[in-house]
This record gives sequence, structure tokens and C-alpha cells, in this order.
Amino acid sequence: MISYTRLSFFGLKGSRLRVSLSPQVNNYSKFKENILMANKYRIRKFLLTLSGVGLICYFCYHMISGDRGILAYFKLNSEITALQAELDAVRAERINLEHKANLLKSSSLDLDLLEERAKEVLGYAKSQEILLIDPGEPEEKNWSSN
Repeated sequence: MISYTRLSFFGLKGSRLRVSLSPQVNNYSKFKENILMANKYRIRKFLLTLSGVGLICYFCYHMISGDRGILAYFKLNSEITALQAELDAVRAERINLEHKANLLKSSSLDLDLLEERAKEVLGYAKSQEILLIDPGEPEEKNWSSN
């Protein structure tokens, strides 16, 4: 009436349990305890695995699209490249303006540049010059009102 069975479910591979056909409460309760413990073990194992996978997914997501992730890195690199090009253009313009300012100094005065600036800023012209005004372009300053 008493037989030994090998269980291969619920993670109890190779375990031997006593199972009888007669209704003995003690043997049935041991069997039930073993199954419940196996279920607890499997649930715990599953939850630990699930939490590990969740943590890995969380860190991978933030590694790719977080504030300091790969996408932010590429975006910042493109902004740096654009700003570097703008900085180079501003530096070239500054060098050009410094060169023109040096030409207007009294120690190295360029008379042609001085005359050009006086015509442009003050609106002066020599009596022998003929002024041509293009009606298609708007005038920057109204000379007749001053």
C-alpha cells in the first residue's frame, strides 16, 4: 500500500516522497508542504529574474535616451560642431574689423579707407563725383532731412 514515487514537477527532481493510497493525513500534508515550498521557490526565482531583467532594461533605456545617454551625446556633438563653425566665422569677422580699425589709426592712416568711410557714414561727396542712386534698393539714411 505504500509506494515511493519520484516527482519531476515543481522543481523537485529526484526527490522521493512517500505516497499512500490510504487516507493518511500526515503523508498528504508532507506532500502538500513540498509542493507549496516548490511553488514558493519557483515564484521567488521568477520574481528575482524578472526584477533583474527590469533593472537591465531600465539602465539600457537610460544609457541610450537619458539626459547623458548616447542620443544626447550625438546631439551635443552636432551642437558643438555648429557652434564651432559660428565661432570661426565670428573670429574671422573680428580679425577683419581689427584690420580695418588699424588702418584708421593716425600712425598708419589709409586715406582711401578714410574717404570711403566719410562718404558712407556722413554722406559726403566730392564736387566732381556723380552720385547714382539705385531706386530698387532702399536707402539706409535719408540725407535730405538732415
